[in-house]
Amino acid sequence: MSVSTDKIKGSILAMAIGDALGAAVEGFSAEKIASIYGQLREFSQVSIFYSSLDERTDISKSQIRELKKRKIPIGLYTDDTQQAILLIETLVDKGIADRYDYANRIIDVVNRTKTKSKPLGVFRGYGRGFKQVVDNLLKGISPDRAAVDSAGNGAAMRIAPVGLFFHDNPKKAAQQAIEISMLTHKDVRAILSACAVAISVSLSVESKTILSEKEFFGKIISYLHKIKLPEILNRQEERIEQFFASADILAEHLSDSYQIASRKISEYVNEITGQYMPAEHPFCLCSVMMSFWHFLHNRDSTEEAIISAVNAGGDADTIGAITGAMIGALKGDKSIPYHWVKSLKNRNQLKLRAQAIIAGTKELEGWQDFIEMEQNVCDS
Repeated sequence: MSVSTDKIKGSILAMAIGDALGAAVEGFSAEKIASIYGQLREFSQVSIFYSSLDERTDISKSQIRELKKRKIPIGLYTDDTQQAILLIETLVDKGIADRYDYANRIIDVVNRTKTKSKPLGVFRGYGRGFKQVVDNLLKGISPDRAAVDSAGNGAAMRIAPVGLFFHDNPKKAAQQAIEISMLTHKDVRAILSACAVAISVSLSVESKTILSEKEFFGKIISYLHKIKLPEILNRQEERIEQFFASADILAEHLSDSYQIASRKISEYVNEITGQYMPAEHPFCLCSVMMSFWHFLHNRDSTEEAIISAVNAGGDADTIGAITGAMIGALKGDKSIPYHWVKSLKNRNQLKLRAQAIIAGTKELEGWQDFIEMEQNVCDS
């Protein structure tokens, strides 16, 4: 099957939209989101909510101050999408997911844009793990040894471009996902989660429709069983077993309600970690697994898949980004509501990134340097 421009573009745009819409409610519970928005469906709802804060009597003054602190521009994505954008540049320039090239791009961005108040420069919304990896790289630690022992969702959130670039070869997409994910993550669960997303995006580009969510998810798991893990990851036998056990639980409950599926995932994670984690937690066996539920349970509608993801709360920007990347790869850019695209910051540059994946070059009219596009959008 030939490359579908619509699907590549759809994945990139839907990823950024899920990220941006979810960023408005990141850290909120589903109940809190419902109390504020009923259901968050539009960027305009966020704008209206923040403009009414000073007049609201149902929210305490301390809560209002906290909300104002975390306000971000409407339609602006976070580092989930930023890291994916840089990954596109590596893929296009190198033809592979070269972690040395990718690390150099990250370091260059930080060195050229960091300030006292913004230690990672134009990167925004990043987690502690990413900051530690960047600190390691800045100290001169090799990209082969800079990773942290994290089972967070950071590797999975940015990996969609690998699935798009190798859309005709899911196995290669998975192997390349391992290579790039090892820059930041040592935990095999995080890396397998990234592989699963890359395979899903790859398969989605090549699929006209998904008739059975369980069959599609089964294909992903089948590919994962066939990939070759480096010995340093293969030694983590218990963690590998935990990843596949959580995938089995999700597969069993893909057709169930979110309440049932999320409870089952949360119960298993609580059992293996000994601590309570909701299904929307950044831990990869929570948030990445539930991203598959949002995608596959709502596979007929890009809009409903993303709405489902961001309204579940928790790590809503990352769950929205991963869900968006997968459903966009399946349904294409024409499935995305126009009012969402219109509200998205840097939408034309994001479209050019999708075009670069297809054309295999960044030599495109209107192309802006990553730092230029990010500084422009923040200054606007």
